[in-house]
Amino acid sequence: LRLAKQVLDQNGTLAIFPEAGSWLNQLRPARPGAAFLASTAQAKLLPVALTGVEDIFPSLKWFKKASVVVKIGKPFGPFYVSEKGERSRENLDRIGAEIMQEIANLLPDNKRGFLSSDPSIRELVASTRYPWELEQEK
Repeated sequence: LRLAKQVLDQNGTLAIFPEAGSWLNQLRPARPGAAFLASTAQAKLLPVALTGVEDIFPSLKWFKKASVVVKIGKPFGPFYVSEKGERSRENLDRIGAEIMQEIANLLPDNKRGFLSSDPSIRELVASTRYPWELEQEK
């Protein structure tokens, strides 16, 4: 997070998956890191949604092109969090929820994960563990 903040402090651009990775192909709630960076750097955010990324490697196996769609939303923010402790975490969670909603608005409903209107998709995402949680169980 410190290196990412240095990039932002130097007016650099940083791409981040707020839900801590792209391994599920469904949106999950944001982890606090993206909201923390956005608020401490007071950076504007640009929501980007990717679909079809999961088809890249399988397509390469057959020497075919994958169809990847990139949708870019409108910039929003910056956000400010002045409190520390529990109140700060509540604000970071609120900012994270807003970030994920902006991304979800760019996706088809079947890719919105925990923000989908389909209860079966929301249930699937809720029951999926993060990769590092699985590693801790070993």
